[in-house]
This record gives sequence, C-alpha cells and structure tokens, in this order.
Amino acid sequence: MTRRQVRVSADAEAQLRAIRAWWIANRPATPDLFDREVDAAVAAIGNSATAFPVYRREEGADIRRIILPKTRYAIYYADEAEAVLVVAVWHGARGSGPPLP
Repeated sequence: MTRRQVRVSADAEAQLRAIRAWWIANRPATPDLFDREVDAAVAAIGNSATAFPVYRREEGADIRRIILPKTRYAIYYADEAEAVLVVAVWHGARGSGPPLP
C-alpha cells in the first residue's frame, strides 16, 4: 500500500493552531494529547483515506471525517487525485459541522 501525501488547507491550519494553543493552555495534565491524536489520524488518512465514512458531498467531492477519540475533535478531509486535503478540524460539541469549502 502506498502512503498518500496529506496536505492541510490554510483554514484547517488556522483551526489546528487555535485548538493546539487552547489545548496547551487548558489541559496541563495532557498538553500533547491533541497533537498525538492529530498525528495518528493524519497517518491513518495517509495510509487509507477511503477507510473513513463520508460526512458530506460538496460539489461532487466526498468530504470524509475521522474522529479523534479522546479529544472529540474531528478532522474533515477530501481525497483528491494528487493528495489528501484536510479542510477543517472541528469539535463534536459545537452542535453543527464546520464551514466547508
């Protein structure tokens, strides 16, 4: 199996930075938990992007979602021809899904 490149959109990168800063400031007992879960999810997506469920279809593209089990964030991504693109990182307690491109 060939590992796919995983890229992160500018919006998702901004979300990751904000979440990471919040997590470090507010979860001193496990400051690296969010980063560890993101790293594991990105590896899983790169290894098998189609293994995770379709969340929504946007303009003909499937947006898939992988949930980070301990932090309860979700990573939303599109499996594109040249790479996998992370489009959003969103917490499950927000009540609605993320803004998607």
